[in-house]
Amino acid sequence: MEIRRISQTDNITLETYLLLPTREEIIVATRDLAASST
Repeated sequence: MEIRRISQTDNITLETYLLLPTREEIIVATRDLAASST
């Protein structure tokens, strides 16, 4: 039971982490936003 609970938490954390945009993606998005607003 305990092991299963821990692995579920790890999977959720991993999925959340993978969904987070990388710094490069944020920079590109910001650059695109600045370019389109001008």
